This record gives sequence, C-alpha cells and structure tokens, in this order.
Amino acid sequence: MKAAFDLLVELGAVKLPAPGSRGADTARERDARGDGDPSRQRGGRGPREDGPRLTEIGREIARLPIDPRFARMLIEARRNDVSSEVLAIVSGMSIQDVRERPEERREEADRFHARFTDPTSDFLSLLNLWEYLQEKQAELGSSAFRRLCRSEHLNYVRVREWVDVHRQLRSLGGERSGEGGRGSGESGRGGERGPGDGGSRGSGEDGRRRGGRTRNHVSLMAGSDPSRPHKSAHAPTTSGHGSARGDQNTAPEGHAAGDAIHRAVLSGLLSHLGILDPRTMAQTKDRKAPGDARPVKGEYIGARGARFAIFPGSGMKKKRPSAVMAAELVETSRLFARTVAAVDPAWAEELAPDLVKRSLSEPHWSKDAGSAAAYEKVTLFGVELVGRRRVQLARFDRPLAREMFVRHALVEGEWDPSVLDKRLTAFLRRNQEQRRLLEKIEERERRRDILIGDEAVFAFYNARIPADVTDVRSFEAWWRDAIHRTPHLLDLRESDLTGDRAQGDDRAFPARWRQGDQTLNLAYRFEPGAPDDGVTVVVPLPLLAQLRPDGFDWQVPGMRDELVTALLRALPKTIRRNVVPAADWAEKFSAELAEKGPEHANGLPRTTLVDALAALVQRVANQRVSAADFELERVPGHLMPSFRAVDARGRAIGSDRDLSALQRRLADRARSSVESTIARPAQKAAKVAEASPAFASRTKLTTWDLDELTEVVDTPVAGGVVRGYPALVDEGDSVALRVEATPEDAEKHTRAGIRRLMLLAVPSPATYVLDHLTANEKLALAASPYQNAKVLIEDARVALADDILGRESPTGVVRTKADFERVRDAFSAASVDRTFQTVSLAAKILLAQREVERAMKDAASMTLLGALNDVRGQVKGLLFPGFLSHTGLPRLQHYPRYLAGALERVKTLSDHPGRDRQRMTEYERAAAGFVEAGGTMPLPADAPANLMQTRWLLEELRVSLFAQRLGTAEPVSIQRIAKALKG
Repeated sequence: MKAAFDLLVELGAVKLPAPGSRGADTARERDARGDGDPSRQRGGRGPREDGPRLTEIGREIARLPIDPRFARMLIEARRNDVSSEVLAIVSGMSIQDVRERPEERREEADRFHARFTDPTSDFLSLLNLWEYLQEKQAELGSSAFRRLCRSEHLNYVRVREWVDVHRQLRSLGGERSGEGGRGSGESGRGGERGPGDGGSRGSGEDGRRRGGRTRNHVSLMAGSDPSRPHKSAHAPTTSGHGSARGDQNTAPEGHAAGDAIHRAVLSGLLSHLGILDPRTMAQTKDRKAPGDARPVKGEYIGARGARFAIFPGSGMKKKRPSAVMAAELVETSRLFARTVAAVDPAWAEELAPDLVKRSLSEPHWSKDAGSAAAYEKVTLFGVELVGRRRVQLARFDRPLAREMFVRHALVEGEWDPSVLDKRLTAFLRRNQEQRRLLEKIEERERRRDILIGDEAVFAFYNARIPADVTDVRSFEAWWRDAIHRTPHLLDLRESDLTGDRAQGDDRAFPARWRQGDQTLNLAYRFEPGAPDDGVTVVVPLPLLAQLRPDGFDWQVPGMRDELVTALLRALPKTIRRNVVPAADWAEKFSAELAEKGPEHANGLPRTTLVDALAALVQRVANQRVSAADFELERVPGHLMPSFRAVDARGRAIGSDRDLSALQRRLADRARSSVESTIARPAQKAAKVAEASPAFASRTKLTTWDLDELTEVVDTPVAGGVVRGYPALVDEGDSVALRVEATPEDAEKHTRAGIRRLMLLAVPSPATYVLDHLTANEKLALAASPYQNAKVLIEDARVALADDILGRESPTGVVRTKADFERVRDAFSAASVDRTFQTVSLAAKILLAQREVERAMKDAASMTLLGALNDVRGQVKGLLFPGFLSHTGLPRLQHYPRYLAGALERVKTLSDHPGRDRQRMTEYERAAAGFVEAGGTMPLPADAPANLMQTRWLLEELRVSLFAQRLGTAEPVSIQRIAKALKG
C-alpha cells in the first residue's frame, strides 16, 4: 500500500502538503506538475492542506485503465505535443515484446531487429518498429503482412495486440485531437490507423515535419562517441530476406522530437533514473594474454541507492551515457535496466520540483558579483541531478546573505564602490576618516584599546540596514532613496568606534523585559536580605496568568556572569573540580551563551539557563551533567528574579520568586481582572453609543444561541495585550459564558460546557433503559457505587456524550453553531441504544466485581491478607461513584478483563502464595514511580496525560503478571511504564 501511494506521489497524482506551506502551491509547481485544480487558483478557496489530495493529473490517470506510469507519460506527451509517438511507445510497452529470437535463427533475427535500433534510446527503437509496421500494413495485404511478420521474426499475434491496445488507448483519450498538433488527426503517426486496422493510410511524411524541433541533445559520457544528427525517418523498407536488412548503416539515429518524447516518458519513470558511476568506468590493469582483458561494465546509481547496469540486449549496450532512464529494473545475476534511453537529468528537476531535495554548500562572498553565493546540489530519490550549481544565496537564506554582505562589503570592504554613484558611497569616506583620527589618538597615547573590533562595526550597520538588503544591488536601491531622508544614517560616530559605556549599561540592565507581545517593567533594588533584593518583574494582574516562566531564569545580561559563577559553585564537588576557578569558566561559558539568551529570542529562549550551562559543563567534565545537579538553594537569592503582581493603580497585590506559585495563589483574581479588562471598553462604548462589545459574559444558557465561540479575545493595554479565552462553563442545570485567563482552563471548561448543552438538548432515556434491563442486571445496578440506578444511567449518558464529542471533534471543543448541532444530532441518534449498551456493560462489570468479592471472602486467610488487600485496592480504584464518565467508554471496555484477571488471581492465590508475592513485588516496583510522581487510584479527571497513560499500563501489567492467559491490550513492561511516566 505504501509503495503504491509513493508511486502516486512520484507521478504527481497525489499532492502532499509541504512542511511550512502557506496553503497554496507556487505557480511554477502548478505548471511543472500539471496541478490544474481550479480550487488551488488565486482567489479560490481550495481544499484543506492538512493531508494528501488528488491532483488534476491524478484524476486524468484514474480515467486511463493502464499502468499509472504509462498514463502519466500520455498526459505529459500531450503537453509536449508528442501524443502520437508516446502513445505508440506506451501501447508497445503494455504488451509482450513483438520481436522474437528463435534459438536456431538468433543471428538472423538480430539482423532484422537491428534495423530499428536507435543508438540513443530503446524507446525510439520501439517507435521505429511501430512506424515500420504502419508502412508495411499500408503496402501489403493481410496475408502478405502476416508472412512478412513471420519472415522477419515478429510475432503477428502480439502485433495485433499492440494495435488493439493502441486503438483502445486512443479512444480513451490517450491521444486527443485538438489538444496538440501531434495529437491531431493531421499527424502522420498518431492520426493514422496502425497495422492491422485495415484500409489505406496516409503518407508518413506528415509525421516527419519536425524541422523546427530541437534534436535529442543528451550528451554521452566523456570518451564515448557522440550521437550523430538524428533522423526522424522511418526504418528503411527493403524487400526480400537478404542480409541487407541487417545493414547497420541503415539504422536510424535519434528522432526530431527525441527530447520531447523522452521528457514525456521520463515523467512516468522518475524513480527509474540512473546516473553513471564514473568509478566503474576505470580500466583494470592491462593484461597481455589474449582474451585476458575484461571489458569494463559501466554501473549506474539509481533511486534509493540501487545500482544497475544496462541490459546486454539493449541497443545502448555499447554506449555509456551519463544518465539513463529505464522502463523496468529486473534482477537476474545482477540488477539490469531494460528498455533504456539517454536523458538529461535536469528534466527530472523540471518534472518534479516538489520531489527533488536541494542542499547548499560552500556559502561564499563574490566580490565581482557583489553578492553572496553558494553551490546547490539537487537530488531525486538519492540520485544526483545537479552536482554543483552556483546560485544566489539570498534565494535560500536571506539572513545569511545579508550578514555576508554587511561583513564582507561594508565592514571588510570586499566590494567595488566605484560602480555606485559617489554620493552613495560618501559615508564610506567619512567613516574611514573617522577611523584615521582615532588611530592617530591611539598612536599618540600608545594604546591599542580605543578602536573597537569589526563585530561592533557589523552591529552598527546591521542595526541600520533593512533586512531585505542582501547585496550591492539591493543596497544601492535602498540607499538611493534613504539618503535623502537620513543622509548621515550610516556615518560612524566617535562613540560608535570607541564604545559607549552608557549604552552598554542600558543593554545590560534594561528597564523593560519583553516576552512575546508583552512588555513588563523591571525594578532594581540593592538591599541584601530584602525579599525583593535584585531584579523584580512588575506584572499587571490581567497579564499574570498568561505570563510564562521561560527566559526569566537567564536574568538580565548585566547579572548573568555573576549568576553563571554562582551556578558553577552550586555543582557537586565531583563535577565542580573540573570548572575551577569558577569565575574564569563563567566568563567563558557566558560568551558561548550570549546569543542564546531571551534578549535574542523575544523573551522566549529555546532552553533554560541551567540546561544550556549543563551541556557546556558536561563537555568539559567528560561526565554526565544535568539540570538536577545544580543545587539552586545555594545560589544567592538576589540572582533569581522576583515577580510582583500589581493592580490597575500599581499597588502590589502579591509577590514571589516562584512565578507558578504566584499564579496559583492569584488565579481567581487574575481571571476576574482579565474579564473586567476585556469588558471595560464595552462599557465605555455603551456610553457613547459606539460599536457593541466583542465579548460579553452570560449565564443560564441552556441552548447554543451564539453563532461562534471566539477562541481568544485581545484588549490592548499599556505595555502589552490582555488576552482572554472565552469558555462555556458547566453550572449543573445550565451553562455560563465567561472569560478564562489561560487557554488550558478555557478548553477544560468548554469541554464540560458543551457536554452539558448536549445533555440538556437530548432527553434522557433512563425510563426506557430501566424497563428493558433484566432482573439480574437491575440487581447488579442496585449494588453499584452510585446512589441509585438513575444516577448511574445519567453518568452513562455523560460518558456517551464525551465519547461522541471526542469522535466528532478530536479536541473535544466545537466553536460554531453548525458544529454543535452536528455533535448534538450524533448524540441524539445514539442516545437510546448506546446508553443501554453502556448500562448493560456496567451491569456486567458490577457482576464481575461481585464474583471477585465472593472469591476474596472464600480465600480469607491471614497469610493471604496482603494479596487480598492489594486486589481490594485494585477493585476500589476501578469502581467508584462516577467511574463510567471518569473512565470513558473506550477504556471501560477493558474492565471485564481487568476484573477477570483479579478473579483468577484470587482463585489461584492459595495454591501459590509465594509466586503471587514475587509477582506483587514486581508490580510494586513498577508502581513506585507512579506514586512518587503524584499518582493515585483513581486519578483526578485533570491528571497529566503521562500519569493517565501510566495508570492504565499498570492495570495491564497486573493482567500480564497474574492472568497472562487473558492477554494485554498493548505491550507492557516495567521499562515501558517508566518511559511513559517520563512523558
């Protein structure tokens, strides 16, 4: 199945969404791959790009009942105006070869067949044979034609089959008149009837009018004979059976439309492309003895590392073209390519631009071109199409191209400014004069520490030149316009060349901290022992909940060196002794971490400071170092930032050095503050009769009467954006619409709110279910952990609503009225039957629980007390009030097996208590990590996903240990449980 799908992708029949795509193909891709889907055109709203989709080529391939590769060739042939030629080739490849080589007359057959051999292509050889048969059929009667085929070692039955396939494909649209000159009825090849059609046919000369077409110009490898000018004529017709038929001088060479034909054929054989391995062409050492020298067999590198040679029976067996395509790869004594042709590998890049892989190497600056360049390598399925092609680096990596331009052209002067107007390069002369003045000061004061290095000059230009300036040409276009507004923008001042300590201090100790789209004030205090000693982040209460702790552990740049030193001293001695003195190593590590801090990542670095520092220390210490090795309690408090939440008037509400603890403590006030902040503009709008508010809280909702539930509501405030997340909150008999402070809380509440609206919209089938239960089932329900049977049925409805909501919407959240109605209707359709099934399953589970409890009473013994208590705890963790909705229908299906495993354990407990104790010890060892991570039985509904997965893996482990014959739902072991616990 995968191979078939990969073939469709290769042929362009299926389009995969490109990573990072913007939802539309480029025009070049649509033209190259033939993706004419109208929904993809500009202005149209096409299909979603989150999965594979069928292209227009795929639809055309589906209409042709032949091999998809052949269908793709026919489609490409229409575009290249060679439909008739390719149709003949495709129909010939669809059947068994019409050429015969009887053992007793092999040489004679070879001479006959050699007349049609094209030295550049076996496909053109097949086309030459087809044209020859057309001519002979037009000249001879049916009996004479049959005798001709027999005498020239051509299988008449297969010739007829060839004609039939050709006719069928032409009638199915393989060759469409009116879509191209070669596919029209005027063509001497596709427009005429083939051999065996009967009747006369037109002159073949119409098919030769190709003088304006370029000939097949595919080059052969160095040292081989180049192709002579190709002829587009048919194979010469001679009468009789003499050796003149086998005269090699009469063999056609090439075809006037060879390139177009081979392009069309290559479109279906992209994975059958091969590049000659030059190493296999090296001659072995000379051997003097006659017959001792072995001919070198050229080998080709094909797709996905395959290596093949041209089949000895091919017309190209003596040629060694640099690239070939093959109709098929057959493995006998080795992998051979049959029916091959010399091609230009660059064609494959044009045919499949979205399948080729490009890699860049050797980025460099070109002084003559005034731009950054690199060498591009293009491969298709591992086959090298282009080995080394010089390209403009800006096409692929604009930031790097821009950096190289600034460094090499402006900083190092590796360009020719004389090509620009003198007015545009006047800043260079002024900057050079400024440097000379400072160099004179250095000479006078005998110092070498006044002028700054090239990095600062680079930073100067980098801060002033726009990001789209990547070479001399774009620089000229920008500077020609900008010089009129800011003529001294690129002039270096003395402070720029000597360093400005005041500006450096501002960067080291900034007044504000930016995280995403939030800008927070920073407060500094130097008072050792004070709770807010050091740096304090001032957080407005509405922004508190959405603030992330990421990046704050890096501290401000001015205190980072001291923090790194303190962290190194907080390492265990066995590690710390590798990084002493700590101050010197801290300076070195800080330099390496300089570009990884929050100031370079919009406040959100990719890793924490301790993780980044641990990696550096591990490299030096040659032993494992992790973030857990740092004893953070030994780090001075003033090096850790504190957080202060303030109200609208700037009054402190709470502070803590632990942001998460502060958020938990002020969660309710933060949510109320977000809601009031978002609603405040609405109140002002009502007073001045302006637009209605974007969001308004509501209560007592029993139906979905809003068009759409907005995912997020933003309100700009001073220093940032207050972001609220509208949610539907379950209030028992109704639902409230309100704003939550975090997306996690909003999603959790909304799932419950939507479930409540579903339950309110669909009547309860409790009466029906109770009436149709058996007496035994009713008796089991009466002994359930629920208050009564109706409460259990309602909980079953909740479980069913969760299951349907999860099936209809994977996130469990719907946001439009139409989506809610779809979910509600699905719930309504399944309400009665599936609720009854769930209640019946619950009765079966309760009956199994009763059997386990009865078996435990029968096995009561002091020596078995530990094992029985363990089973009792297992059952208690499975069955509790609300276990149906808490567990969910998918996992509930496994309950009978869990209880059957517990029953089997109890029944065999008295026979093998020692074995049970051993197995229980193994289980407790696996469950220890679960308990240490905060896991309990049962888990709360909002437990982390890793704990939830581990909880059920532990249940499967019980079955694996105590009732192995029952089997497990998934592979389970102590190692898998530990891995799941880590997430």
